[in-house]
Amino acid sequence: LDVSPTQNIKIGNNNNLFSIAATDNARLQNLKVEYKTDAPLSFYTTLKEITDNTKNSCSTTVSLPLDKLTTGTKVTLRISASDSSGNKWTIVNKVDRKNRKIK
Repeated sequence: LDVSPTQNIKIGNNNNLFSIAATDNARLQNLKVEYKTDAPLSFYTTLKEITDNTKNSCSTTVSLPLDKLTTGTKVTLRISASDSSGNKWTIVNKVDRKNRKIK
C-alpha cells in the first residue's frame, strides 16, 4: 500500500488530497480509506471504499473534509486492503490541520 503525501504532513486549504495505490500478485478485492481525529471518543469514518475490484491493483484519491477539522486537529488515516486469497493489509498515516480558513 502506498500513500501520497507521506505521513506527518500539514493539511489545509488546497492541501487535503491523498492518493492511495495498492497492488498484489492476486486479485486485489477491496480497498478502504478511513479517517479519525484526535478528539476524545473519535471513531473511524469511511472516506471511500472500493469493493469487488477485478484487477491486481487499485488506486483512488480522497480528500479530507476540512469543514469538519479545526486548526491543530490531528488526523489519522487508516487504509486497508484485501486480496482474493484472503490476505489483508492495513497502514496508518497521521497528518495535522494547519489552516483555519476554508476556501
